[in-house]
Amino acid sequence: MEINGFKALYAYSRKEALLDGEQYRADPEVTKELGIQFPVFLTRAVYKRYVQAPIGSEDQFPEGDRLRLLCNQFVLKWMRVDSGVVFIKLTVIVGMEHSLEPNERWHESTREIRIARLDCAMGVMDLDNPAPAITIYIPGEE
Repeated sequence: MEINGFKALYAYSRKEALLDGEQYRADPEVTKELGIQFPVFLTRAVYKRYVQAPIGSEDQFPEGDRLRLLCNQFVLKWMRVDSGVVFIKLTVIVGMEHSLEPNERWHESTREIRIARLDCAMGVMDLDNPAPAITIYIPGEE
């Protein structure tokens, strides 16, 4: 494969990342409902930690609601920036079995809620598809 006239030694496409479970596509109905015009992808780490409901609380914090919260935070931040990268501060409940990560801090009111920083970037859909796409990731994953 050639990219800009250079032979690529190795390229890992978004299609491969989706097949491998390294990325997840946000539900298009949720993103459309929030007015997001482009496909939204989450890294596996973001999906597992911030979208999947903590064990035992699936009814209290359903996955769809957690995805909607994350995407809504993205929309609110994206409307106020003029660059290709957005930093989100997300208030989220993470299962107590998880240790505090470098991108997280405790909420001042309780040890059950954390504030997490996530990054978002606009890029291309894939190596063979230059259409715009949004990727939400934990700082350092890029």
